Amino acid sequence: MTASTEAPGSVDTAAVESLRRVRAAETTWEARLTEARARTDTLLREVAAETETAIAEARRTAEAERDGVIQAARATADREASEILATARAEAGRILAAPATDLGSRAEKLLGAILAEFRSPRKGRE
Repeated sequence: MTASTEAPGSVDTAAVESLRRVRAAETTWEARLTEARARTDTLLREVAAETETAIAEARRTAEAERDGVIQAARATADREASEILATARAEAGRILAAPATDLGSRAEKLLGAILAEFRSPRKGRE
């Protein structure tokens, strides 16, 4: 051990100053960490909000597209049903106008025509 030149009870000012600098550096870094955490929390909240907004918009778009497809399918089904009914009504009119002796074969033809409409694959109906 080396002998100290300081008097008992005296404080080494260089050591105290070093401790103050260390404590100041710690305080600075703690403040920087607190600020970084706050910025990160803010950024995470912003990203979460943007994500929720994007998801909601995508959901609205998908629902609108789905509704459009459903409406188009309904329109196609309505059009096909109208065509089938028109064909059936026309054939029924022909049957009513036909002589009574010809009704048996006409009824079979009508039924065959109607059933053929349901059996035949049509564009858009798969």
